[in-house]
Amino acid sequence: MVSPSNLLSLALLYICILFAVAWYADRSASRSKEEGAQAGRFSLFLGPTSRGIVYALSLAVYCSSWTFYGAVGSATESAWSHAPIYLGPILLFLFGWPLIKRLLAVGARHRVTSIADYIGARYGKRQSLAVMVTFVATAAVLPYIALQFKALAQAWVIVGGSVEEVEAIGGDTALLVAIVLAVFTILFGTRRLDGSERHRGVMAAIAVESVVKLLAFIAVAVLALSYLGKVPVEVRAEHTSQALGEVSFSADFIARTLISALAILCLPRQFHVMVVEAQENTRIGIARWLFPLYLSLFMFLVVPISIAGASIFSVSSNITPDVYVQLLPIALESKWVTVAAFIGGISAATGMVIVATVSLAIMITNEVVAPIVLRLNADSPAAVLKLGDSLRRIRQFTIAGILLAAWLVTQQIMGITWLAQIGFISFLAAAQLAPAVLAGLYWRKAHGIGVIVGLLAGLLLWFYCALLPAILPPDSPLLLRGLLDIGWLRPMHLLGISGEHRLAYATAWSLGVNVLAMVSLSWLLRPSIADIRQARLFTDDPGPEPLSSDNEYQLSLIRVSQLQALLPPFMEPTELRQMWRQFEARYQQRLLPGDRAPGFVVDQVESVLARIIGATSAHQAMEQLESSQQLAYSDLAGMVSDASKLNTFNRELLQTTVESLLQGVSVVDKELRLVAWNSRYEEMFHYPERFLYVGCPIERVYRFNAERGILGGSLPTEQEVSKRLDWLREGNPHRLERILPDGTVVDIRGNPLPHGGFVTTYIDITDYREVVTQLEEAKIELEARVASDSQNLSETNARLRQENRLRAQVESRLRDAHQTKTRFMSATSHDLLQPINAARLFTAALKPQLGDTVGSNALRVVDQIDSSLQRAEQLIAELREISRLDSGRQLPRRGHFPVSALFDSLSQEFLHPATAKSLRLNVAHSSAWLYSDQNLLHRMLQNLVANAVKYTREGRVLVGLRRRPEGAEIQVWDTGPGIARQDQGRIFQEFERLQHQSAAGDEGLGLGLAIVQRYADLLGHQLQLRSEPGLGTLFSLTVTYGQAQATRQEACAEIPGRDLEGLKILCLDNETLILEGMEQLLQTMGARVNIAGNREQLLAHLVNGQRPDIILADYHLDDGDTGINVLLDARKHNGADMPCIIISADDSDVIRDRAKAAGYRFLPKPVNAARLRALILALTRAG
Repeated sequence: MVSPSNLLSLALLYICILFAVAWYADRSASRSKEEGAQAGRFSLFLGPTSRGIVYALSLAVYCSSWTFYGAVGSATESAWSHAPIYLGPILLFLFGWPLIKRLLAVGARHRVTSIADYIGARYGKRQSLAVMVTFVATAAVLPYIALQFKALAQAWVIVGGSVEEVEAIGGDTALLVAIVLAVFTILFGTRRLDGSERHRGVMAAIAVESVVKLLAFIAVAVLALSYLGKVPVEVRAEHTSQALGEVSFSADFIARTLISALAILCLPRQFHVMVVEAQENTRIGIARWLFPLYLSLFMFLVVPISIAGASIFSVSSNITPDVYVQLLPIALESKWVTVAAFIGGISAATGMVIVATVSLAIMITNEVVAPIVLRLNADSPAAVLKLGDSLRRIRQFTIAGILLAAWLVTQQIMGITWLAQIGFISFLAAAQLAPAVLAGLYWRKAHGIGVIVGLLAGLLLWFYCALLPAILPPDSPLLLRGLLDIGWLRPMHLLGISGEHRLAYATAWSLGVNVLAMVSLSWLLRPSIADIRQARLFTDDPGPEPLSSDNEYQLSLIRVSQLQALLPPFMEPTELRQMWRQFEARYQQRLLPGDRAPGFVVDQVESVLARIIGATSAHQAMEQLESSQQLAYSDLAGMVSDASKLNTFNRELLQTTVESLLQGVSVVDKELRLVAWNSRYEEMFHYPERFLYVGCPIERVYRFNAERGILGGSLPTEQEVSKRLDWLREGNPHRLERILPDGTVVDIRGNPLPHGGFVTTYIDITDYREVVTQLEEAKIELEARVASDSQNLSETNARLRQENRLRAQVESRLRDAHQTKTRFMSATSHDLLQPINAARLFTAALKPQLGDTVGSNALRVVDQIDSSLQRAEQLIAELREISRLDSGRQLPRRGHFPVSALFDSLSQEFLHPATAKSLRLNVAHSSAWLYSDQNLLHRMLQNLVANAVKYTREGRVLVGLRRRPEGAEIQVWDTGPGIARQDQGRIFQEFERLQHQSAAGDEGLGLGLAIVQRYADLLGHQLQLRSEPGLGTLFSLTVTYGQAQATRQEACAEIPGRDLEGLKILCLDNETLILEGMEQLLQTMGARVNIAGNREQLLAHLVNGQRPDIILADYHLDDGDTGINVLLDARKHNGADMPCIIISADDSDVIRDRAKAAGYRFLPKPVNAARLRALILALTRAG
């Protein structure tokens, strides 16, 4: 047993949690509205899916204490007798979902506030019908709320102790609960009167309660299953067979299922949660499967609790099965499950009481109290304008009154034992509204008088056949002998028709007579204009927005100031200002306080009020304002400020300008509303009078044109309209042509405005199109003439195709020949360079041997031989360069380098040839850095300096650099014969030489400048030439500046002149002559030389332990082998890492990169003896 003080603490703590949940949900909704959708996107209750789950769980308010406690009692009394409570809603949601969707759509479209508002508005806005529905709902709901109070008091006594203990700590339990729930409902159920707000805090709390009561019920069911697992099989089988007996589809079972299904639609709390609280952008489809799943869990979890309770309490006949849920954990001594069951019962009861009280308070306030207030203040329009201020207080007092009345009813029904009996009686009362609800959705001829009569008849039979037999004792004279002692008027024997099941009997009589009276009178009575209008609005599917009519602009008797004073309590200030701007935009002028309001303004204000106080009360309020003569603002109507005059002048000036244009013009703002147009636009598209107005949605105009077939296109109307709206939203310029139904051709051009919006012009180009048509006809005629000569044209085309095929074959052969030439040049140059390389090696070795032993003539002959060999080498190098450029294999390798390196190399290379010709070679020093391919730039400058030295007979050659903004300009000056202007373009062609400038005995191929030009184009450097015959020539190259880098000094530069005395050198080459020449050269330098002609000989030297100081290896060996591969294998077998130099006649970048990747140095053939000697010394010294 849990102490009463602990129970009270738990109950208060749970209520505090509900307060916190409701406050958080309300706060999130307010923040989302103030800061926009983006601010609330991350809230727990504001996403579409989250709102869908909360919506589905809030529908579980249907599971009140009746289903939490009473379903177990029903299942214990008779097998599966509890199932109809759940089967009705499950079947309705699974198979009647289109009905629910239609009801939700109608509710959202008309912003109904309650089921009374829905029925009253549907049937001609009859106030009397709305009041009757309110009384029916009150009669059905009050006993049901009292049922929750009874269940809570019962649970308190069972779990917490005796009534005396309860009274000692808090008095009457039901009264205490009523007070707490009244506070909660007043705080979160009447915070706002804005119909668009709804009660998000209350709904969030109801969703949390639905989860709590389901978890509590599961806990009790698990405890029951664990108990049944320990019970002997015979005992368990006995009680199981009773609880799981065959389902009897009796009349009572069917009636209960039907009543439960109708209750989902007609109970005020269910209608409020399902229809009124349904918000936009909510995934309501989640409720179709989540709510039936929720009910199914409850339905099946009842069974083990019923079996376990019957097994434990079968020995006690005075224990009601309704309390098994509370007694079972106590009997099994499970304290936590006892507390969970108690909290679950609180959740089931309080959730129903809160929602039922809110929905009933809305109905009583809107349909009963508000009309009374309006009627009592008929002679005081000021009181009508203050209706919003007093309505909130009235609703708060109404909530308190409802809960007080429910507490009083609780004192009368405490003697009724079975909870299910009370529940179904309330359900049947609410079900009397079902014919009116369903007929209002589908049957247009349904009449309000028929609904009233049918409802009265059904309620009378419900009271006589269902309620009286439940509250009267079984020996009552009324039940035994009938009314006035007339036997056929007995409640269970009306008109001589007896019934076996009381609930089924009362259901058949009350609903049957209700439907019969409504249908009969609806066929007999003629509907009024209001009936026809409301029937069409509620039963027809919503179509496109109707066009504005002149009646909407007719002035009513209501002043603008009256409406402005009426609305503030019902709307937020920002929403009110926005709505009023829309009114003025639609009316195309200011609405001043003293003006009479146009009809569409009055209708819109009535619609806003209908969302909050109901359609009938809102209509009555508008009628009362219209009939009153409280305010007169004739003196204010003539007052116009200077600002208004200026605004009118500017508008008239703009309108005059637009009207003067020949083409039609329309302008929309960034919200896609029409703000300006001219009469030419209206005439061109034949719009009805007053169809266009300031603030008119452009979507409405597009749809109107689409319905008349003006938009064109093959897409459906909605897609064509959406496509054009997307153009406007994205600000995409467009140009279209349309043919109007009258044959007019219109050119449409749309362009975006700088600050949002779009301006579109419409030009009549019918005459232009007629001219184009005539031209097209002339074109067709010309094409016909051309077609007559098509045979000749076909033959000509055939000959052209044949020529193209022959040309393609010739081009293919040329490409093959070019590739063959390239391969031939590469192979031939390599083979030619091999003997030249050997010859130069021999001459280099011969010079030191001759020394001073021979005369100067012999040395001159040796020098001439070496010079001739060098010239042949240069010619072959030029041919190879041209070949690489033609093949496209020459790719630049750019990098940062100092220009001083280039100038030093050029100075050393050409100083001797210039001195030999008595020329002065001046190379100006520079500290600039360049970004280019150093090797290719060096080759270009070599050609330019070589030509300058070659063709200058006297004077000097100057090489220098000038800094320009666009780059470094390298200049090569000479004082040679110069180049005539007509020859300056020709000298850059291949194999082109100026004969009058050729030096005797120094004939070349004419490729030097061609190579320079090709390299300049490849590197993107600007090559310039300035020359005057007899004065000299200037060649210049403009190169990109580079960035200074850390430089590394070559070791060989520090020790010039050191010989190779004592060094052991191993030479690898497949050419015998080259090996002999290399051996002779190196021996003259003092080295000890070993030679190898192939891989095997080199490896044999290394195996014999003859480890050289350095290896010189040719790249191309026999049988496809390479020097790099041989050296790598030697390193792998020998394990020693020796310095190596790769020598090859192929100095392409590929060979250089391979040598560098292997860690070796590279020298091109023919080998320069000085460079070879310097490199050997540098590598051996570093090693």
